[in-house]
Amino acid sequence: MKKNEQLVWKLIEREISEDEFRELQDSLTRDRELRQYYQSSLETHAVLSAHFAPISQDLRFPQSEKEKPRGGTPLLWSGWAAAVLLLLFFISPVDRSGVSFTSSEDADWRGIRPIAGEAIPHRTLHLQKGSITLEFPTQTTASIAGPAFFQVIDGKSLEIFAGEATIHHRGEPGEFTLLTPVGELKDLGTRFQASIRNQANNSMVITEVLEGKVAFANASMNQNKIFKTGESITIVGTSPHDSISILPGISPDSPTENQSEGRRQIDGDIGSEPELKAIDLMLEGNLKAQINHSIIESIAESIDEKTKILENAELSFHRGREIEFAEAAMPEIEAMAHSIVEGCVDFSKISLWAASKTAEIAWIENTNDQGELISRIPYANRLEEPGEGNRLLSNLEKIGSWLESVHQLHRKKGMGWVSSFGCPEDGKLIFENRRQKLFAINQAIASIKSNLE
Repeated sequence: MKKNEQLVWKLIEREISEDEFRELQDSLTRDRELRQYYQSSLETHAVLSAHFAPISQDLRFPQSEKEKPRGGTPLLWSGWAAAVLLLLFFISPVDRSGVSFTSSEDADWRGIRPIAGEAIPHRTLHLQKGSITLEFPTQTTASIAGPAFFQVIDGKSLEIFAGEATIHHRGEPGEFTLLTPVGELKDLGTRFQASIRNQANNSMVITEVLEGKVAFANASMNQNKIFKTGESITIVGTSPHDSISILPGISPDSPTENQSEGRRQIDGDIGSEPELKAIDLMLEGNLKAQINHSIIESIAESIDEKTKILENAELSFHRGREIEFAEAAMPEIEAMAHSIVEGCVDFSKISLWAASKTAEIAWIENTNDQGELISRIPYANRLEEPGEGNRLLSNLEKIGSWLESVHQLHRKKGMGWVSSFGCPEDGKLIFENRRQKLFAINQAIASIKSNLE
């Protein structure tokens, strides 16, 4: 990590000295890329801080002995240093994007709340529900539907970390770029849709070109890929710099039954059929099970919302720093584990089919003598290996994995690591409490996997 980047994180974590602060202040004034790096790093920290709270004051962000200020008293100005740098960031010469927030429908924001009719802020925004419309000076309209995380980079580019967007570009070809977790989609005078989904092992960008052409670029590719009107493609990868996979295109014009099924598998669309889940068939006629599952679905959705926030923060976390993500996000991880173990829900009583996807909809098709389809009857086809479904089981496993990482760090750094006073006895108590939470989470996961009723 470069020295200036180290100073940025020292500032955010309030461990910077006066001399280092003056050095960083001078560098930020001169270096636009460093200002962008500072903003990106601050957003990672802000996403975590805005959505989670530590369990107690005893679980503050740890400091090792060598990092604590001499004399035991923190620098008096460190509390407002970040505010001074934020002011510096805004008064430094930057390009004005001219991107305006023109309209919204049932928009439900988390954190920063833009105002319709005004310029959109240069910050990562979280649209939980509803939809909004942005107008770019490149004669580009971007409609974004929640839940979505996104950021306006400048007057000709938009970055979407997760969510769905429809882009209509009427200006010069190549003037507008949509940045995604796996690469860039450059608009060549067209309309297209993009859905960005982040999973445990990769990110997936599902794109359909409604009109014109779109060019996709990734640092691992020798040349750009061009997609034309009617093409629907799915791009899977882990970053804009790593290799990606592109699934075969699907034409929306007069699709065959196999093409329609393929599209359903890719983007969840079931065409003209009414939305139906395998679980609906499995619970048909069992009112008690339906009510219980509705409660579980609500719990799963709430946990998934919080887990995705932490997953997105982990994706944008700058590796190579002196600390690991588990250390930077320790209070949030501890809080999530606490809610799982000591909350109002006994997760060990949940069955596998309620916490994951154990079946999918299949169809029995009946045809007449001429081979024409006359009816389709749905049934629940059991999967050999459960899928994520509502992600309840996979999220419990993810939370357990994060907590295990924190636990191993505690073991590595010594018992006094998490104590506010560096006291080993305090650290041992926290270590033992966390060990019990880990055991309880692992027991709940094992119970869910074995509960096949």
